[in-house]
Amino acid sequence: MQATVVLPGRWSYQLILCLFILPFGLFAHRVEAASEEYLFLGESPSLSVDLLVPAPAEGETVDIDAPGFNWLPEDGSRAFILEISRNQDFPESHDLLEKVRESGALIPPFGTSPPLIAKGKFSWLVAGLPLSLYHPSFQLGAGHWFWCWHCAFSD
Repeated sequence: MQATVVLPGRWSYQLILCLFILPFGLFAHRVEAASEEYLFLGESPSLSVDLLVPAPAEGETVDIDAPGFNWLPEDGSRAFILEISRNQDFPESHDLLEKVRESGALIPPFGTSPPLIAKGKFSWLVAGLPLSLYHPSFQLGAGHWFWCWHCAFSD
């Protein structure tokens, strides 16, 4: 479980810079051919899942509502469930999980299936995520939030 503070009404340009501009600037080379320009990213670097640190970090204050979330997947996991709550005990978990089960499969049949989202009084549950990251399309509101994730397996 991670605790995060969301500040109201401000976009984080640092997040946009880190996610979209910096990765290309670090290892990109421009190659011109005829009248078109191509961006060569080089060889695929070997990435270790150990480099992915769960975020937002425990106790972190974020300027964007809602922040993006990422976490470490477990070997063999097929999909993920993200829970976000104002209560660190996640009291609405069972009810929200039942809501999304009625809506569809926890493991989506296709990687492009939209996630299943259930809203409670003080919580959100997002299921059927094909990747171990998610940026909510909904706002949480300012205040203290707790979050955790679960891995879904096909067995």
